[in-house]
Amino acid sequence: QKVNNANLLTLDIGMTKQEVISSMGSPDMNEAYESINGVPTVILFYYTQRKRGDGNKTKDEMTPVVFE
Repeated sequence: QKVNNANLLTLDIGMTKQEVISSMGSPDMNEAYESINGVPTVILFYYTQRKRGDGNKTKDEMTPVVFE
C-alpha cells in the first residue's frame, strides 16, 4: 500500500502499460473494455488504501491507472 502510493508519484501521462508495470509492479486487479468507437480501454488497479480490516482488496481501496 505505501509502496504503491510512492510509486504512483513516479508515473507520467503518456507512459505505456509496460512502463507503468515496470514502475509499479503487477496490478492487484485489471479490466479491459472496448469503447463505443472501438478503442480498447485497459484499467490497472493498484491497492493504495485500506478501508476495512477484512484482508480483501476491493476496488474502493485501489487507484486505477487507465490506458486508451
